[in-house]
Amino acid sequence: MMAGPAMGQQVMQSSSLPSDFEKRLKTMISDQIEALNSYLGDDQLDWHRKIETEVDMREEMESSVLQWVTEHGEFYSTGVAGKFDAKKERQYDSYWNWAVQDAIELYHHTATVTKDLPVNEGFTLTHLRNRATPELVRCIRNYATRAEKENRPDLAQSLKALVVNMKEWQTARPVRVQRFEPSKPQLQILENGQLEYAEVARDGVADSINYVEEMARGLKYNAVMKSGEFGVSGIKKKPSGFEPNPTDNGSTTSEDLDSDEVDSGEDEEVSHEGSTDTNDTTPTGVTRIETLGDALRRRAQQESNWHPGVQASSMHHRMNGILKKTVLPHVHIRKPSDVDPTIRLYDVESTCMLLSCMREMAST
Repeated sequence: MMAGPAMGQQVMQSSSLPSDFEKRLKTMISDQIEALNSYLGDDQLDWHRKIETEVDMREEMESSVLQWVTEHGEFYSTGVAGKFDAKKERQYDSYWNWAVQDAIELYHHTATVTKDLPVNEGFTLTHLRNRATPELVRCIRNYATRAEKENRPDLAQSLKALVVNMKEWQTARPVRVQRFEPSKPQLQILENGQLEYAEVARDGVADSINYVEEMARGLKYNAVMKSGEFGVSGIKKKPSGFEPNPTDNGSTTSEDLDSDEVDSGEDEEVSHEGSTDTNDTTPTGVTRIETLGDALRRRAQQESNWHPGVQASSMHHRMNGILKKTVLPHVHIRKPSDVDPTIRLYDVESTCMLLSCMREMAST
């Protein structure tokens, strides 16, 4: 009789205590988890560190806010708080809602701007016409009645005319009005040296087709031909009466005088040639001084006898043989050079394709 309870008590003790198998199983699972975390590079205490970082940031933010409230006061902090309410938010995601919104803005803007001025009765808006609906008609009719109550007869009459037109527009096809106003940049230098930039109307351009033609016209510049009427010596020859090169810096040196003397020697008389031959026998110092003096006298005589019209005409006729007019459109495409990819060259074929597409878009 005594063996039964003792045996049952022994069974209860063995079931309540963890067995060696369970201990080994838990140890094996824990080792596998640590091995997997070590292989994946995960930290088991990462979540604990995140919580600690969040607590520190929250304490720092609360300390900053408390300092701000202490400095400005609770009344000021409450007054500048936002009053946004998500329940009052409205989303207009359809065309007829947008049309009603535009009608509301139109009324308030017109009522504010034209409070003491007459309103044009014939005003019509294309975007309202293309989205005319019965809801929009009722909205504008309501604003017409409101304008009458506010003692604005001109505005009320214009809105009534708009309501009549909208009733017809509900069954009409949408239209598009071209409002293309081409402009061009204009840069001016003021008297104080400041730059003033403005966009002004482009003269002679009435529509988009003319604008494309204006962009294709571009600028003209001169390009030296590889083979021309004149040789290299003719191109390099400096014509008399022209301005000095940038390297001259506006000064006159003995080398410049000697070159002018050589260039102008062809037009001198025989007596000057005889004097030059005679000067060859004189000493070097005397020859240098006399040469400078003769060059200065000849330059003064050339400047007195020079006629700008004749000189410009002759030079223009001469340069036509070695220069070729090339048009660079205002809108053009450049491509990398085959020799140096860092240099962008004018791509004629791609530019023609671009201008053709622009002309087609403008015409259709």
